[in-house]
Amino acid sequence: MDQLIACLAIVGFVVVLFLFGDRMLARERRQELGGWLIDELPSEARVDALPKAFIEWFDRLFRTRTFVVLGRELHLPRFWRSALASFLALVAAFVVWIANKGGFSQPPSSGTNLGLLLLLYGGATVVTNIIPDYLSLVESRFVLGKMSETRSLLGKLAWLALDVVATATIVFCFLWGSGYLLLPLVPEDSLYAVGCLTQETFDFDRMLDITIAGLTFSTPPGTINYDVSGIYIFSSFFTSFWVWLYLGSSLLVRLAQLAPGLRGFLRRACRVQDYPLRVLAVVSGIVAIGLFSLSPVVSSLLPADRRGTNGMDGNVGQIELCERLRWPATRTAPRARPGARARR
Repeated sequence: MDQLIACLAIVGFVVVLFLFGDRMLARERRQELGGWLIDELPSEARVDALPKAFIEWFDRLFRTRTFVVLGRELHLPRFWRSALASFLALVAAFVVWIANKGGFSQPPSSGTNLGLLLLLYGGATVVTNIIPDYLSLVESRFVLGKMSETRSLLGKLAWLALDVVATATIVFCFLWGSGYLLLPLVPEDSLYAVGCLTQETFDFDRMLDITIAGLTFSTPPGTINYDVSGIYIFSSFFTSFWVWLYLGSSLLVRLAQLAPGLRGFLRRACRVQDYPLRVLAVVSGIVAIGLFSLSPVVSSLLPADRRGTNGMDGNVGQIELCERLRWPATRTAPRARPGARARR
């Protein structure tokens, strides 16, 4: 049930985003995109139709402004629109995270200090995620512009790969840096909630382990709540996921032209040249369902000791770093998995 709720929430988010896009594109751009989808554009217009439509959609959604810096154009989204998009992406990632823990079907027990978890992790994530998300938007807009200028397919794919690397670098550096700066602010009696991490123990290897834990929504044995970093990571990839869904669903529609009669159906029944993003909304929803269904497959590939989402039963004495600090083993930590009973 939890996975179904999360899947419906994510698919709904994606579909609404694409449906809203048709209202933002100019009629000429919609017709051009629709013509590309059913392969009815002149050859000279085919290369640019896909990226140009997305750029117009992106610029109108974020009300991008253009500045000239050192003789080059720099496209900057409105900051508050970026912040709103960051918040919505965080909510979507949080839904997936809490569903992965069974939090919808099994609410947190009375022994779970949910307020402390939300304050430490939720507050820090919201505050520190705004800047890297904005930088990721600026970087993605730059990459989109370069993709539009590149004529070859390999060149476009190379820019997409660069977008992945650049976004991952931004997320990793800001997650590491913000954690390093905020750890001293955690009260000493609440240090167990962050697994007894300190600036001294929050080194590169630890950050790499936290990143892997976030990507797989898992926590290594002897740690707690490392998987919450997945909310930060996946929300920061919002623009990249958006681009990939757009491109992937567009290519699927093009490939579907091989089915007899589908082109005529898209032209007449779906009015693809008037509402191309509505067609892509349906396909993107299907793609999102497929991607979401990969989660159990990925989980099955993890080592057995990392398939749990909290990595422990809730006893502070089992946290490796807390043992090093000689933390009292009788104190019970707030658990990352709602409903799990603490060991005393």
